[in-house]
Amino acid sequence: MNNPGPLIQKLNSVILQLYVNYLHFKKLLFAPILTQYFHMKSITPSIHQWSRVTSCTSLFIFILITALPVRTAILASWDEWADTTDAYNADYTSPGFSSNLNQVGSTTSRINTTFGSNDGQFGTIGSAVTTANSLLVSNNVTDTLYLTITNNSGSETSIDSLHFDFGPREGGNSTDYGFNAFTLRYLSGGLGPDSTVIDTQTNLSYILVQSNNPLEDLLDFDYNLADDLSDVTLADGESAQFEFVFSGHAGSNGGNVSSVLDNIAIQGSAIPEPGSLILFLLTIAGRLIYRARHRN
Repeated sequence: MNNPGPLIQKLNSVILQLYVNYLHFKKLLFAPILTQYFHMKSITPSIHQWSRVTSCTSLFIFILITALPVRTAILASWDEWADTTDAYNADYTSPGFSSNLNQVGSTTSRINTTFGSNDGQFGTIGSAVTTANSLLVSNNVTDTLYLTITNNSGSETSIDSLHFDFGPREGGNSTDYGFNAFTLRYLSGGLGPDSTVIDTQTNLSYILVQSNNPLEDLLDFDYNLADDLSDVTLADGESAQFEFVFSGHAGSNGGNVSSVLDNIAIQGSAIPEPGSLILFLLTIAGRLIYRARHRN
């Protein structure tokens, strides 16, 4: 059973935020609303009274919605590698999203059932399977992968982070070594700016040796995309593409030993609709216009 601690803490945080807002704004919000309500029980409300009630109510709704924390969730993930045909479709996608991983210059299936990550996470987040399924990357096939995610959810979404496990592997003879370095780049699409290097890793430790230890706790990588990208908002209908370029292979066999990529996830959060803010601003504008007319 999952540990409910973080969920309870998050719920308590939401309740506390709402209670603090209530204490801070109760004189501004609840008193005018209740006063106007009981007052209108005995008289016909004027336009000014209606304006006052609606503006206070709109302000309350706006504060209530903006007090709630934004929910972050996995938008696409690969851990079972059920699609064995390039481009590999994600095992899971959030409703309205699609995502795939494409080997550049090769359609040879590199999904295997021998090697994999057994730490049960995407990088250091979420819950991934621990079975021996993964994507092999080697010099004799391709050194480049494209990861593409498309938003057709009907609303804007913040693409918050990218997570994965990577296991450099040696051939077991101390002469052949697979990839132990990579460059991760945001390539192009709805985020920005294009061609932004997110990270470069070199001389990573060889976690896997031949087939002696096919399931291992591979190296974890977690990237907060806002650290490198000034625009992380993916609008409805837009796509974003990331590029992995692997290197560091060496050996008498041309370094054609397969290293292992597993447990990939893209995490994001829905951007709240501005309807409540617009309603609030319109009611305030209505009050100002009404007052200006009656003063004249």
